[in-house]
Amino acid sequence: DDISFYKSKQEIIDNFRWKDEFKLVEMEEDLRYNDEHEIAKVEFVGCQFYDNKVVGVADQIIEDDKSYGGSMTYSDQKIANELKRITAEVMKRIGTKYMGGFDFAIQRFKDESVKPALYLIDMNTARYTAPMQSFKVMEKFGIEDKYFIRKTFKIKQTATFKRILQENGDVLFDAESKVGAYFNMFHPAAKDSVVTIIGNDEKEANERYKILQSIEYLKL
Repeated sequence: DDISFYKSKQEIIDNFRWKDEFKLVEMEEDLRYNDEHEIAKVEFVGCQFYDNKVVGVADQIIEDDKSYGGSMTYSDQKIANELKRITAEVMKRIGTKYMGGFDFAIQRFKDESVKPALYLIDMNTARYTAPMQSFKVMEKFGIEDKYFIRKTFKIKQTATFKRILQENGDVLFDAESKVGAYFNMFHPAAKDSVVTIIGNDEKEANERYKILQSIEYLKL
């Protein structure tokens, strides 16, 4: 039960010494730092696959800089295509597992001439991933050019879907316009729901989510 902190990989090479009582060494790298370039930000992005095919890339919503809070459309198409390529290549090497998702961290540097660094940090296989709910909705309705936000949305135990239909039906997903709030799960007894908000662009999707949040009889 020993823990050590190092400022660089070279410091590990120079100073780490194996102890007889060690059985396992686990190394974790803080991706907020880089030995060579100053970091502007770190993005956390997931690439999903289903039926052994790469489906889509989602930007992960990190709340309070520590916990997963949902997902949304990832707008950098060039990086998205590279993540899809990497995911497909890894799937070939490990054997496909029907469905799952790979999580990536992307270091973007203040010097924009430096290419972003991509790290595969987690591999979830043989299970349904959260962002897949939104991708399946978009697949069902043939949505290709919209912006989505997927969130866990706390609701009151007294909330009913019927009341939403009667009083705020315009906030719900419309199959013709292909925008609105689509509830992937609605469970008042557990004070919980999962919703995919779809808009024509990021601004509209966020505006629709704010409207949903403003419904007093619904939001916990």
